[in-house]
Amino acid sequence: MAKVVPVATSIVDVQTDRGVIELRSPRELNDPPKVFTFDAVYDPRCNKIISPTSRKKE
Repeated sequence: MAKVVPVATSIVDVQTDRGVIELRSPRELNDPPKVFTFDAVYDPRCNKIISPTSRKKE
């Protein structure tokens, strides 16, 4: 009996140079992506941990 392995594809495209995240429908591949624009976006492979910058006031 052959084992069926599902294939995963990403539906998210991050364009760090433009500050854009595009989402594609996994069911309708011919549909245009939904586009979201931000001041800055991080690559999905980013692994930098950002430490808190504010201090607790006493």
